[in-house]
Amino acid sequence: MKWPVIVVSLFTVVAMAACKQRYRPATTGEVKATFVMSDTMLHHITVDTAICAPVMNVLQLHGTVISVKKAQATVVAHIPATDLSKLKQGMTIAVTTDFIPQHTYTGHISRLSTNAVQVIISLLSGEPPLQQATPATFQLQWPDSNHMIAIPASAVIYDKHKKKSFVMVFRDRFNIDKRQVWTFKSLDNTSYISSGLDEGEKVVSTDQQYIYDAMSR
Repeated sequence: MKWPVIVVSLFTVVAMAACKQRYRPATTGEVKATFVMSDTMLHHITVDTAICAPVMNVLQLHGTVISVKKAQATVVAHIPATDLSKLKQGMTIAVTTDFIPQHTYTGHISRLSTNAVQVIISLLSGEPPLQQATPATFQLQWPDSNHMIAIPASAVIYDKHKKKSFVMVFRDRFNIDKRQVWTFKSLDNTSYISSGLDEGEKVVSTDQQYIYDAMSR
């Protein structure tokens, strides 16, 4: 997911309502700290804007490359009956193999049965060749009907002593807040925030640990 510094988006009334939230006040007894950012740090940090986005779900399946013909490979995986309704013919699926785990192939579902899914991969020019009988992993992502505040996962700081999660909310170099947030879940490089942050607020997503530590002293 690409994180813009400024986001101007149109959402349906339902989506906006789903993402509208009020951040909870600091726990009683906590002292509000301030932090003034230097020019050098200001030019090195990354500031991202919290957006209202559909919650993404992910399903992983394990299978095997069963045939390779010229520039096309067929991969089959077992699928639990409980997950069958999540798949449809023609869906795009990311496929990785144990042989070349660092490379991701793109395939499409060509056939579904009660307990298996078949994926066809059309190999692009220059892609590593696939070998028959190689173990493979399918990963499918699809959006939920629910919308939540989404920020880069790197922006979330987990304080293991307090057992709480925080973000550094950036207004300007003289106004940076340490704020507690409640994370619904994290997927890949995205964290979905159930409470504590509003759409349009900006968070520091690099070097924020340094700022947090300085404000916690």
